[in-house]
Amino acid sequence: MKTKRTKRVLAALLALALMWNLSACGAAAAVRELIPGAAGKEAAEEASEEMEAAGEASGENEAAGEASGENEAVLENDASGENETAPENEASGMLAALDNVMSDTGYSGAGPSDAAEEILRNMTLEQKIAQLFFVSPEALTGVSGVTRTGDIMKSSFAACPVGGLLYSTPNLQTPEQTAEMLTALQQFATETSGFPVFISIDEEGGRVKRIGGNAAFGETDVGSMKSIGDTGDITAAEQAGNTIGGYLHRYGFNMDFAPDADVLTNPDNTVIGNRSFGSDAQMVSAMAAAYSGGLAANGILACYKHFPGHGGTGEDSHEGFAYTYKSKEELRACDLVPFADGIKGGVKVIMAAHVSCPGVTGNDTPATLSSEIITGILRKDLGFDGIIITDALDMGAISNHYGKAEACVKALQAGCDMLLCCGEFRTGYEGVLAAVRSGGIPESRIDESVLRILRVKETIGR
Repeated sequence: MKTKRTKRVLAALLALALMWNLSACGAAAAVRELIPGAAGKEAAEEASEEMEAAGEASGENEAAGEASGENEAVLENDASGENETAPENEASGMLAALDNVMSDTGYSGAGPSDAAEEILRNMTLEQKIAQLFFVSPEALTGVSGVTRTGDIMKSSFAACPVGGLLYSTPNLQTPEQTAEMLTALQQFATETSGFPVFISIDEEGGRVKRIGGNAAFGETDVGSMKSIGDTGDITAAEQAGNTIGGYLHRYGFNMDFAPDADVLTNPDNTVIGNRSFGSDAQMVSAMAAAYSGGLAANGILACYKHFPGHGGTGEDSHEGFAYTYKSKEELRACDLVPFADGIKGGVKVIMAAHVSCPGVTGNDTPATLSSEIITGILRKDLGFDGIIITDALDMGAISNHYGKAEACVKALQAGCDMLLCCGEFRTGYEGVLAAVRSGGIPESRIDESVLRILRVKETIGR
């Protein structure tokens, strides 16, 4: 049985075909273009059959129209002098009808990104660069322990409308306070920018939780990812994501820096440890996808971390350089599996780690600042076109070796889109601005990242 969509497309095409004497095969070809796959083939066959039947039954279109009374409106317009060229007006009417059908079926020649592109065209360079930064409320306002969206927060955001804000334990006192603070922020951001701001948190469950571990909120602690992975029950991972996603949504968050998609291949690794679902890449992949599904069911964007994998390191990138000595082939066979599968499943945000991969790059450069890792592997090899956000650029692996401005510029040159700064970020902002103005970073490169950010923001709340 034909669907409503197929019927309406077919009806519009047949009307156009009769008007323009389009052949049966021409109508069928048009249907195949609009409805791909088996449905299109079936509809195309019906178009051809119905065209042939229509041609045999009606003979000339004009005579058929007059005989059936279908052109009475056109004749009335002729009589009143309002429609001297009936065929042209009829064509306009048919095209309008076809436009309506295309709208009903979800077809749009303009494409879904036009709104984001229009916003981008109207942004100043300063506004575009601000979108690249994901910061703490303290870094934005210069005030410690921000617990409300007051005049200082509003004026600070208006002056520098950053792309995202990361809230943590000092900002979250009670359910009511948190919901009021975040609701006010989002409302102000949307009213002043015309689009939402990312509001995120580190809420993995287990030992990384800002709300689940706060007795004032009374939320369920889902436990460590290792405890979930040990069950082998994929639905347990989904339920964990659903639980966390449910309360994050209630409080006004729209993103979670989770799940941890690292494969724990080094048993001595402590920075990841029980934050990982386990040591089996396929199991970690399935668990991460299920967890993300639970978040998504509650309107929360997942952020896979820490690309290209922090589970095989012996060092902690919070303190200094952390290494994985695997080759690209070895990474593909294990550490990259959850990320590759997540990309195929539609993950929109991935966090890059400050993990050095000398087996791939031949040097100590952290993955976050390596174009070979970010652009070469994540963008080109794995085909990811969503948002790549850095891990915090205040961490030792970066801050011990690079200045803030240098790190921000190098991360963008490597292919990252958003720059996470929990501490001071203005130096980085000014550094990026200076690099664009001097030609060190083409403005078109900034536009690429901002467009990705805006496109993902379009999906918030859908």
